[in-house]
Amino acid sequence: MRARADVIVLGAGMVGVSVALHLQKRGRDVVLIDRREAGQETSYGNAGLIQREAVFPYTFPREFGTILSYALNNRRDAVYHLSALPRIAPWLFRYWQNSTPERVERSARALAPLMARCVEEHDALIAEAGAAARRVVHRGGWLNCFRSQESFHQAVADARRLDQYGVDYAALTGPQLRELEPHMSEAIIGAIHFRDSPTSSDPGLLTKAYADLFTRKGGRFCTGDARRLAAQPSGWSVATETGPIEACEEWWRSGLGPTTSFGHSVTIFRWRSSAATTCIMGRKAMPHSAIPCVMPMAASRWRR
Repeated sequence: MRARADVIVLGAGMVGVSVALHLQKRGRDVVLIDRREAGQETSYGNAGLIQREAVFPYTFPREFGTILSYALNNRRDAVYHLSALPRIAPWLFRYWQNSTPERVERSARALAPLMARCVEEHDALIAEAGAAARRVVHRGGWLNCFRSQESFHQAVADARRLDQYGVDYAALTGPQLRELEPHMSEAIIGAIHFRDSPTSSDPGLLTKAYADLFTRKGGRFCTGDARRLAAQPSGWSVATETGPIEACEEWWRSGLGPTTSFGHSVTIFRWRSSAATTCIMGRKAMPHSAIPCVMPMAASRWRR
């Protein structure tokens, strides 16, 4: 006999587990499915930043020299295969169109209210999840570090755009930075300290702590493969190790990842990596002492 649920969430990374918890709070019967344990894929190895400052989206570059360096595959942050260019060129053009300053500002205004709540939303989940979550979350913010005056001055200008959105940051000179981080290399000439963005020293463990909270509150976690999702007359079903799970009527998806298998074709631009989370639901669904450091391009991350 098939097990049933109001919602099936495919993908138990940070996005999937958070979606499952919030649907559960809204009274839905939720099943969370992943081929591995929670937080063992992309969420295991990410930077662990709760980015209160991430108001502006990543945009297509406007400077000719930067575009040329990408076109010649002379970048560390993106690589493409020439054979793929005919297929992705229309999407790249739309990406460029939507990266005008006017459209970026419009996106930022839409995103800002969500980012303003991200810390308090995580704080609520951390409080519920208990000691396992609290141990890996730190409140020192994070540092964006720079080796050249040009890149530092541009970063300061970019940070000032965040003033209207209430982001707490400080622009630090080299000496100021080394007062905060005495072992910082002299090659680092400045940094932006985003002070109200918490960090996690173990994002995979934090995701697992949230997943444990989900199951403690009555949610079901099953091992299964999203690629085995199938349409049924009554809705959608997916095979799991404990048998098929079915959700009725409608489905909705969120996040990034391959979509063709689910009847959608969406171009994905991967920045370092991407995670896939899919939600399938019925009609009743409700609408530390450590400071991580990042150096763009020649980048590394560490904690004090």
